[in-house]
Amino acid sequence: MAGTIPCIILVLYLTFTSSDWISPVLLDYSLLVIEHFYNQPGRFECILYDIGGGRPFDNWFIELLQSPRLFHIPHYVINMNYSETESMYLTRDPTLVVINLRKPDDTVESSRISSMFLGLNPHTRIVVLFAGAYLSFMKEIARYFTSRQTLFTRVVFIEIRILKVVRTGFDGGIVDFTDLVNPPELFRSLLRNMEGRPLRYTAEGRLSLMDRNWMEGSAGFLNASVEYMRSPCDGKGEALFMACFEHHLTDSRVIISVTLREFTQGRNYLRRLFFGVFPMVGVVAVPKGRAISVTGVLLCTLRWEIWTTSVLVFTVLYLVIKFWFKLLRRHQCVGLLIVASVAILVHSYETRIMSFMIDRPLIGAIESVEDLIGSKVLMKLRKPLNRFVTLEGRLNGIPIEEDSSVQKLDGVSAYYGLSPDTEVLVERMASYDERKKLVRYQVLREYFGMQLGTYIVMRGNPIKELLYWTQRRFFEGGLLSKWIWDECEKRIEHWKAVNKKYQSNVLQFNDFYLVWALIVCGFFASFIIFLLERFFRKM
Repeated sequence: MAGTIPCIILVLYLTFTSSDWISPVLLDYSLLVIEHFYNQPGRFECILYDIGGGRPFDNWFIELLQSPRLFHIPHYVINMNYSETESMYLTRDPTLVVINLRKPDDTVESSRISSMFLGLNPHTRIVVLFAGAYLSFMKEIARYFTSRQTLFTRVVFIEIRILKVVRTGFDGGIVDFTDLVNPPELFRSLLRNMEGRPLRYTAEGRLSLMDRNWMEGSAGFLNASVEYMRSPCDGKGEALFMACFEHHLTDSRVIISVTLREFTQGRNYLRRLFFGVFPMVGVVAVPKGRAISVTGVLLCTLRWEIWTTSVLVFTVLYLVIKFWFKLLRRHQCVGLLIVASVAILVHSYETRIMSFMIDRPLIGAIESVEDLIGSKVLMKLRKPLNRFVTLEGRLNGIPIEEDSSVQKLDGVSAYYGLSPDTEVLVERMASYDERKKLVRYQVLREYFGMQLGTYIVMRGNPIKELLYWTQRRFFEGGLLSKWIWDECEKRIEHWKAVNKKYQSNVLQFNDFYLVWALIVCGFFASFIIFLLERFFRKM
């Protein structure tokens, strides 16, 4: 309520003022703002734009253009005669735009006015100088600057009679007015507080944990709400898919697609490029070779529990070997138990050796692409990746097959995937075979198809720079890599649960633990009985 009364007073006062008399302070302040940004590091480009009918310029604007302080500063001067065909001669990213607002003959939405702002950077600093008599047109300009097509984040209005700075909000309404301030404090970005407005984003396929956390963190930084718009597109061809996806981007009014795409010059919706921090690079995971020795075959076929049981069995046999034949005559049960145990052990050991020899690891080691081509190993591509991937020429000699099953490494084929997902998958899930005690896969130290990845940002959206900034802060803090690892671990746990659920009910060696425990108990009881018999016989 306290801020409403001053706004009403300002509106009433500005309505009855005119621009017949202009204070010299306005001319000096306008030149001071231009000189301040001219002295900042970087390239300076300024546009002086006169919007009004009748005469080309009014008197005070002519004084601004003829000021000696402006002679050495590069700037463009245009008026209502500016047309869209001349846009190639103007800059798309000016440092400052100074607008002299008079009552024009056309509306703001007319092509002569709107074409000037459609191609500008939405973060361009814009100073609008207006007279109180044109307050209604000033409000129309303010609503246009915050519309869907042109959302400019740093716009200030200065009344040229009373020298007041007027700031507007997202809806174009007046939210603040003050006296003239120092040029460094003149502009404030609207995006520093979005007041809960939605930050809409989408993805071409599955949404990753890294992208979701990135959007949620950015929305929290901007005081905005986050809204994920699921894509309905599922075309098999790239042209069909991208046509559907472009319609989805327009209809759903999203800001960014978080799917990293390869950079091409022909994308019309990438008016301002947004490069990702991770390059798009392909890697190949190959089965790891290992030389087979006789010692490895003999020792790696059985687990340590079996070797412990075998040592106990042969220890018992060594202790009773002197009385072997007597035990067979007097205690046939003990002898038969020992013979059966030895037979079971020998048979299981023989079976394990045969299985190990049949399903043995690769003999040759694959260290390069040439070794992979020479080994004739089949290389598989994941089905989602196969839709858009283009392999390099040096991989032409490798037989390739599409892998449409659940992402699982079979231990025989090579796999082509994107980095760093493939490295994480190999290290966390498929790098070690518990059954064979072998390292299964390794990633070749060669990269394929390295490209710069870009994000699809809707043309003219001002949040692009802030998303660019937040992503690099998360990257420098190590959060992006952590989120990638966390997602891979969740996927691995899910795959393990699925494999365990659908695992076939085949009798395995672990199922014989109870049998082996009974055999050990029988051996122990037989040994105790044997010792007791020897003790009582001596007595």
